[in-house]
Amino acid sequence: MGTATMVFSRVLIVICSLLVLVLSNSSSCDATKHKNCGFDAIYNFGTSMSDTGNAMHLTPDASEFNAPYGRSIKDAKGRYSDGFLVIDYFAKAACLPLLNPYLNKDVKDKHGGVNFAVAGAAALPREALKKFNLQPFINISLDIQLQWWGNYAKTLCNNSKVDCKEKLKSSLFSIEAMGANDYLIAMLRGKTIEELKKMDLVSQVIKANEEGVRKIIGYGATQVLVTGYLHVGCAPSLLAMRSDSSDARDQFGCLKDYNDFIKYHNDLLREAISRLRKEHPDVHILIGDYYTAMQSVLDNHQKLGFESVLVACCGTGGKYNFDHRKKCGTQGVQSCSDPRKYISWDGLHMTQESHKHIAKWYIQDIFSKFQS
Repeated sequence: MGTATMVFSRVLIVICSLLVLVLSNSSSCDATKHKNCGFDAIYNFGTSMSDTGNAMHLTPDASEFNAPYGRSIKDAKGRYSDGFLVIDYFAKAACLPLLNPYLNKDVKDKHGGVNFAVAGAAALPREALKKFNLQPFINISLDIQLQWWGNYAKTLCNNSKVDCKEKLKSSLFSIEAMGANDYLIAMLRGKTIEELKKMDLVSQVIKANEEGVRKIIGYGATQVLVTGYLHVGCAPSLLAMRSDSSDARDQFGCLKDYNDFIKYHNDLLREAISRLRKEHPDVHILIGDYYTAMQSVLDNHQKLGFESVLVACCGTGGKYNFDHRKKCGTQGVQSCSDPRKYISWDGLHMTQESHKHIAKWYIQDIFSKFQS
């Protein structure tokens, strides 16, 4: 059996196992299923959408680490939500422990993988953003996260490339929504969508994702998942900044130009993944479609029990329950009585219930791609 076929079979088993476990909403984990999961570790790079505590170690006094963040589940502390993230559902479905943040040095046993994602992280380093007259939210880029991985890999692989390839053959590497913060920084600076497209920013973000995948493969990764971004035009925090006419909004009230721009980015990312597949035919590089997953949640929000699409659960003031001067986690700001009825948690990040439904769709989509 050829290398590509063996990898294909292994990943197919992974996705099948994930699909069954997530859709059943099982909280238990069968050790026999774990043996068939196909990977024994997840190494994740990304932003607040998948940060499980690294930002908390860098900026422990940030309001996002106060109550009511994490209110829906006790072990969700350090997450930018009321509870679990999509990456948590992946880990749970694969019978793996929740990913520990790399910067949590108190955790010695990082079996099951490590999370290098940091809230606010950009795809591009600070120096590159400065060329566009943009200031990053935090001085953490994809490149820095990959440097952290390199440091960790030295211990994991005993400084041996041969050892590394052997140990990583059953690992899943995930690069999640890198570039989202680069664009958000520009949007908050008042850049229009046309200005964003004319800038070289998008091509640089795509290139950073490509180079990130190449570096991971260089260590011996055989399974890589790269995700695009979702509907930034539906974020209450950005909606509160705009007073557009109804023509500028879709049927849900989301800003069409912002969402169209994200689709533009996602299309370019798909092209980059196609190039990488041709370069590395023996590596399975999957594209994760967060955008369509989120669209499914929006289209079916009433059936799924969501009563509010554009209003933040945790916040205060205005049509969207969002005020950048009084954010969730600051004194006097309350959260809704039932986060399960809200898509948005704090105006920019989503609720655990949203993450759960996105994870369900996401896994089914990946499964269908391997069947085609």
